[in-house]
Amino acid sequence: MGAAGTGPVRLSLAIERWPDKEEKIVLGRLREFEAGIEKNLAEIKKRAEGG
Repeated sequence: MGAAGTGPVRLSLAIERWPDKEEKIVLGRLREFEAGIEKNLAEIKKRAEGG
Protein backbone atom coordinates (compact mmCIF):
# COMPACT_ATOMS: atom_id res chain seq x y z
CA MET A 1 0.00 0.00 0.00
CA GLY A 2 1.23 3.48 -0.80
CA ALA A 3 2.07 6.10 1.78
CA ALA A 4 -0.29 8.97 2.49
CA GLY A 5 0.87 12.34 1.27
CA THR A 6 0.31 15.17 -1.16
CA GLY A 7 1.34 13.35 -4.34
CA PRO A 8 -1.04 11.68 -6.76
CA VAL A 9 -2.47 8.37 -5.63
CA ARG A 10 -2.08 5.20 -7.67
CA LEU A 11 -5.81 5.04 -8.32
CA SER A 12 -5.82 8.49 -9.92
CA LEU A 13 -2.71 7.69 -11.94
CA ALA A 14 -4.26 4.48 -13.25
CA ILE A 15 -7.46 6.28 -14.25
CA GLU A 16 -5.46 8.99 -16.01
CA ARG A 17 -3.50 6.35 -17.90
CA TRP A 18 -6.52 4.20 -18.80
CA PRO A 19 -9.61 6.46 -18.69
CA ASP A 20 -11.60 3.93 -20.72
CA LYS A 21 -11.14 1.41 -17.88
CA GLU A 22 -12.07 3.77 -15.03
CA GLU A 23 -15.09 1.71 -13.95
CA LYS A 24 -13.06 -1.53 -13.72
CA ILE A 25 -10.20 0.23 -11.94
CA VAL A 26 -12.49 1.77 -9.33
CA LEU A 27 -14.47 -1.45 -8.87
CA GLY A 28 -11.27 -3.38 -8.29
CA ARG A 29 -10.13 -0.88 -5.68
CA LEU A 30 -13.51 -0.97 -3.95
CA ARG A 31 -13.29 -4.77 -3.78
CA GLU A 32 -9.85 -4.51 -2.18
CA PHE A 33 -11.20 -1.96 0.30
CA GLU A 34 -14.21 -4.14 1.10
CA ALA A 35 -12.00 -7.19 1.67
CA GLY A 36 -9.84 -5.20 4.09
CA ILE A 37 -12.88 -3.99 6.01
CA GLU A 38 -14.26 -7.54 6.25
CA LYS A 39 -10.92 -8.82 7.53
CA ASN A 40 -10.77 -6.09 10.16
CA LEU A 41 -14.34 -6.71 11.28
CA ALA A 42 -13.69 -10.43 11.59
CA GLU A 43 -10.68 -9.72 13.82
CA ILE A 44 -12.65 -7.27 15.94
CA LYS A 45 -15.45 -9.83 16.37
CA LYS A 46 -12.94 -12.53 17.32
CA ARG A 47 -11.35 -10.31 19.96
CA ALA A 48 -14.71 -9.09 21.28
CA GLU A 49 -15.83 -12.68 21.71
CA GLY A 50 -12.70 -13.50 23.67
CA GLY A 51 -10.74 -15.16 20.89
